[in-house]
Amino acid sequence: MNSVMKYILVVVVSALVITSGIVLYSIYKQSPSGDLNYISVVYQNGTKQMINLNNSNSYLIRPDNYNGSTYSFSTPVVKIVSLAPSITSTLYGIGAYDKVVGLDPYSTYPPNSTLPIVTSNSGFDISLEEIANISPQLVISPGLGYYPANEENSIVNTLHIPFIVMNPENVQQIENQTLELAQITGTTGNATLINAWMQSNLQNFSQHLVNISKELNVFYYLSTPGDWTAGNGTFINEFFTLAHLHNIAANESGYYVDSGENITVGEPQIILLDQYVNYSSITVPPFKSTPAVKQNRVYTIFNDNFFNEPDFRVIYAIGWLISKAYPENFNLSDISQYPISLQYPPDYNM
Repeated sequence: MNSVMKYILVVVVSALVITSGIVLYSIYKQSPSGDLNYISVVYQNGTKQMINLNNSNSYLIRPDNYNGSTYSFSTPVVKIVSLAPSITSTLYGIGAYDKVVGLDPYSTYPPNSTLPIVTSNSGFDISLEEIANISPQLVISPGLGYYPANEENSIVNTLHIPFIVMNPENVQQIENQTLELAQITGTTGNATLINAWMQSNLQNFSQHLVNISKELNVFYYLSTPGDWTAGNGTFINEFFTLAHLHNIAANESGYYVDSGENITVGEPQIILLDQYVNYSSITVPPFKSTPAVKQNRVYTIFNDNFFNEPDFRVIYAIGWLISKAYPENFNLSDISQYPISLQYPPDYNM
């Protein structure tokens, strides 16, 4: 289960709970007023680095009775708990995985991790006991409201461990997140190389698509039951834009259940199936009469973590989309080599 699938499950459960008269914590986790966008870290050589988390749409939860405008770490950050697959992947990609001491259960890259899992209840709750046992200097969480606010606040105000919520919403903010995590861990040089690699490939995509005048219509079948899809304001919608595709579900925002009208009216020429959606789902109306089904242009994405997790590996997701939509213009081999040497390269498990 990736972050978006977990988000969908949280939405469904929340709807059931709310209709039962029970209040559940917020689905969308936005920066509360008063939380901190600036942190200061110190490196082994004694130099300090100021970091503006706002550049990646992120923040540090303000501890009770903390009146400063910047949270300062007095010692180098060498023990981090990652509660998001995208954070784990980025820390590995920038060469800072040796500083990770605990994970959420959905972090699969790098594979074969032996690090302790610090969540419970199938990943829906943070185990405060595990966090206390590990005693990290920093906990980093995604920003989709995965974890109850009381658990986050207990980490901050009972265990006195800093807690950052990272919530990048587009490719530029993903690059900023990469840089910020590198600044925290002292691997800024690697982040600079990675962001340059991302920009170079995005420019390469654009050059390969420059002669395509009309976008193809696309529908992303994200999950069942119900025809869950991704609308405006989602990562996948930005990927479609960068891949010169028109998302027929972009007339609504966020992740939602499509009524079928978009599919009938939009006539998708390409349908993307999440890896957990069975092909039989599109052999019935309104899908079976679409140009995508008639022309056999239905593709199952290779690994939804590449599409739904906000980290540098989205370059492979966008490249794959272009290679499927416009195979005469682009091939996956056109993506340049990742600039950092890793035991498991970022295209692992594609």
